[in-house]
Amino acid sequence: MAQVYKWCDAYVAHLPGVKAELGRIARQGGRNAEAILDAHHHAGHARIVVEQQGIDWIIALDDSRGEHAAMSIEFGRGPGGWHRGPAQGIFALSRAFG
Repeated sequence: MAQVYKWCDAYVAHLPGVKAELGRIARQGGRNAEAILDAHHHAGHARIVVEQQGIDWIIALDDSRGEHAAMSIEFGRGPGGWHRGPAQGIFALSRAFG
């Protein structure tokens, strides 16, 4: 029977090949999300941010410079949403890794 040690995850996460592959996947996903966002981008300041924080990678849709509408851009909004009609989300982050 196999035994899993608690230190195993931390050890594997710090292996150079694992770190390199995670970085490659994060950057590629960021490029995919940026292309999806650009295809729907008519105005505003929304952008895709890819950054490494420790051993983790963060890929986010940032609209902090615009209308702070990142959640509505990604997932859409229902009727009466912020004095506008309903709108479909673009799912840039969701589709970038799908």
